[in-house]
Amino acid sequence: MDPVIQAARVALGRTLLAAPSSRSAAASSQAPAPMRVVPDVPVPPPPAVDEAALRRAVEASLRTEYEQRVQSAIAKEREAARQAGFDQGMAEGRAAAQDEARKASDALRADARKAEAALRGRIDHVLAALGDAHGTAVSAWRADVADAAFEALVRVVGDRGVTREFVLAMVNRVCTGLDADTTVVARMHPRDIALLDSGGGGLALGSGLVLTLVADETLAEGGVVVDAAAGRFDGSLATQLARLREAFDGAGGGAP
Repeated sequence: MDPVIQAARVALGRTLLAAPSSRSAAASSQAPAPMRVVPDVPVPPPPAVDEAALRRAVEASLRTEYEQRVQSAIAKEREAARQAGFDQGMAEGRAAAQDEARKASDALRADARKAEAALRGRIDHVLAALGDAHGTAVSAWRADVADAAFEALVRVVGDRGVTREFVLAMVNRVCTGLDADTTVVARMHPRDIALLDSGGGGLALGSGLVLTLVADETLAEGGVVVDAAAGRFDGSLATQLARLREAFDGAGGGAP
């Protein structure tokens, strides 16, 4: 016999046997009755049990309990899986957000570096242009100053060239360094000779050098060309002014 059915039958028999005992206990609680002899009566057998129905009931109960346990376990697994998926999704989303933020930050830094480089390039270009403009302006200013100074000097020399002192100073300057016993011929404009010549056709300098004066109308007033044993010394006004102009131009072409 199936152990489940056997256990059910034993439990039912115990129940049936316990019922008369309950009635006897109730009766004994009342006033004692006179004793009488009761003949032996056979105990009827317990009622028949439908084993198939009992089996179906037990199986249904066990199946229901099993299904409840299975559903509870499935629900717990589903909740755990949902929570795990949620946590994984949050972690992946957080990692993706951090990656996107890092990429955006890198792109912004790259753009900032490019913008800074472009700005520096423009600043360098502007500074170079300003430097060129400044150099050009300074050169033009120096050229203008040189022109003005040269013109003013020419006017001053022109005004003073007719004086004896100016002509004599020019001759002394050209003859500086010549020996006193050297034969020297000084060619000058006729009007300059008229200012210097005492009538003998010669000119004695303070250094002891004696010049022979020769008129030369090709020379400008205030200039002198000296021929000596050491060579020719060009002290003409045109030559000296040209040298002075070259000095001005050289100063104008220098660095500011």
